[in-house]
Amino acid sequence: MLNILKNIFSKKREMPNEDVMLHQETSSPNLSPITQLRHAIKDIGHTEYPFLHKEYSPNSRVPCIDFTPFIIERLKAKDTLSIYTLMKGIIQANPGVGIGDDWICRRIDNVLSVNFTNYLHFKEEAALYELKAMWIMAEKDGGGRAFWLTTDFPLFFARA
Repeated sequence: MLNILKNIFSKKREMPNEDVMLHQETSSPNLSPITQLRHAIKDIGHTEYPFLHKEYSPNSRVPCIDFTPFIIERLKAKDTLSIYTLMKGIIQANPGVGIGDDWICRRIDNVLSVNFTNYLHFKEEAALYELKAMWIMAEKDGGGRAFWLTTDFPLFFARA
């Protein structure tokens, strides 16, 4: 696990069934995946920041739903642009002091560049996509990895 963390972070570069809801309402072939996603969550998220939870401060970066199914779908389609757009939307209200939002794209690229199969072997390919999607979602919290030992992230990923 330590090698995975080192490899990733040392590089420079309320709905009852959210999964079903995302797939049912995002099937129009004429709309981009992000536009379809926005339509699917239009009444769920924050009015100004649609990817964020409406009851929490937008600065907290709390998503309005679990976006991992969307990220998994986009990973399978090799559509990193939609993942970048989603994650930029999640950090939009709080991108960081004076640094803009491009850092999230670099963090996503770092996750995607790791060959997890060097460290882990899965019976089903879906597990690899789930792991990558979780790491990507965790990137919304930005830097400060030194403090991960005092949060639930390591336990969360270990259980996954």
